[in-house]
Amino acid sequence: MKLALRKENVDWLKIINMMFKKEDWGKRYTLYTSGDATVTATMRSFDFELNEAVFDLRLSFSVNDEIHTGWASIHYRLKNFSIEDFEMHLKKKLVSLITDTEKKINITLAKRKVKAKEYFYWNMTEKHYKEAGYSDAFDKIKELPEELQDSIIESLNDKTADKLNELFLKELNEIMKEPMFIHEGLSSIYMEVKQNEKSI
Repeated sequence: MKLALRKENVDWLKIINMMFKKEDWGKRYTLYTSGDATVTATMRSFDFELNEAVFDLRLSFSVNDEIHTGWASIHYRLKNFSIEDFEMHLKKKLVSLITDTEKKINITLAKRKVKAKEYFYWNMTEKHYKEAGYSDAFDKIKELPEELQDSIIESLNDKTADKLNELFLKELNEIMKEPMFIHEGLSSIYMEVKQNEKSI
């Protein structure tokens, strides 16, 4: 059964003018709703010098009764953008927000299936340097003045973690070829925004 999609028409200039009058300050406006997926916008601030309004976009949906959210901000410089320009920019921002949010969830789900160990730069030890083949580099760093060691060790930790994570990332990328998370409400909103984005 296809979910119903509701799109609300928002008068952006009216929202800005109401802010000047201190009416409905901080009110959240619904842009799209499909199933339990909702996209809202709130005016966060207005820069009088730049004549620019900043809106916060919030994406909300649930997975297994757990609420998930995604956030993005969008700037509307009144002197530079027409309403049509702003709405085109808004749709591009929403497409990116939905795509990035779904990707993050898929990465989280995929990581739970990866059998290889994931390594992090902040807990690298001499044992890890040896496993990655960087023992000689570590020994040379220890010969440097102490005040120089910290920043160079940080770089070695990044390099070591990347080397040790090669197997982890290979498994992760293989699993992510087939997305595990597809939210019907998000997909409905995405298709609506994407379709309208092309028509502007």
